[in-house]
Amino acid sequence: MGYTTCGGCPGGNIEYAPAEMKKDGTEVIHLATGFVIGYPPCPYIQYFKDYIEKRFEVKVVIGTPDTPEIL
Repeated sequence: MGYTTCGGCPGGNIEYAPAEMKKDGTEVIHLATGFVIGYPPCPYIQYFKDYIEKRFEVKVVIGTPDTPEIL
């Protein structure tokens, strides 16, 4: 449906982007593979997942369909 960035550390966009996505009909948000396999991996990824699911009541999946199996 769409995409955005986290806004860089510590992820200021995470407080606003999910609200816009939900308003536009998003049912699931995928946190991109780069959060997981970037260098360094995002230290906030679990916090972002928990925050978005609780605050916006939207399912969050860590990674995308092309995320390597090593995770």
